[in-house]
Amino acid sequence: PNPSTPFAMPDVTINFGNQKVVAKKTNIIKTTKYTWLTFIPRNTFEQLHKFGNCYFLIISFIMYLGETTPLYVGTIKAFSTVGVLLMIMCVTATMDGLDDRRRAQADREINKATTFHWPWKAEMCSKKAWEDVAVGDILVVRKDEQFPADMVPLFCSGDGGNCYVSTANLDGETNLKLKSASKVVQAACAPKSNDNGESPDLEKEILKNVFGFTGSVVAEEANSNIHDFKGSLQLDKPQGVESLGAQQLLLRGTMLRNTALVVGIVVYCGADTRMIRNSQPAPAKVSSLQ
Repeated sequence: PNPSTPFAMPDVTINFGNQKVVAKKTNIIKTTKYTWLTFIPRNTFEQLHKFGNCYFLIISFIMYLGETTPLYVGTIKAFSTVGVLLMIMCVTATMDGLDDRRRAQADREINKATTFHWPWKAEMCSKKAWEDVAVGDILVVRKDEQFPADMVPLFCSGDGGNCYVSTANLDGETNLKLKSASKVVQAACAPKSNDNGESPDLEKEILKNVFGFTGSVVAEEANSNIHDFKGSLQLDKPQGVESLGAQQLLLRGTMLRNTALVVGIVVYCGADTRMIRNSQPAPAKVSSLQ
């Protein structure tokens, strides 16, 4: 852990002002279960976990012994049972394959979605695919847009540096959550006029003010707790340290509401985000009645 932080824990340090990033991981998500190589063996393994399939496979084997060995006389051909079993397993495998294909298509749509990225010291925003977002990126999220990664807000256009987010995609709650930016950075980045950053010129002014800072964000090790966050914002110019809590963490998958824009720095992406760490792998479909 960084000895200068107020938390004795493994941490992630993201420096801004020089584009130096200590931890950098991919923001690609993958919810599919199979690949072309693993589909047949893995799906067969899953289907043989069903009691009914195992039962008829054993019965077929016993019938086969009755046909080919003198242990006992088999009156029913094993193929009659094996054929029905294989047909059922092939239909189930086809359905599983189609479900996984739909998951892969949904993953592609999410990974190819775009957000507004502001390269350090650049003149204007550029679009960037969610899958290319990395820790340390400065992102601009506008009203009714989803956050592509877990971010710490540097500036919120709402009153008092606040913004509202909808977490319905994350926890199912429909009431909006209040989030806020660092008071020091918020105060210094606020535009001179008071239209809350809704015009392009004011957006540029805000970003120019953000880039006037140098420092680092120190965040706790990635975990699945969506209700807690421990970190600190350490500024070199102006010098100072400000603690960060759950109110200063914007989670991937949540949506910005009733606020024109938020400028933030990515602290967790991909598999390290709270949303992905709380997601469950697609379960195998097993009926309650065999």
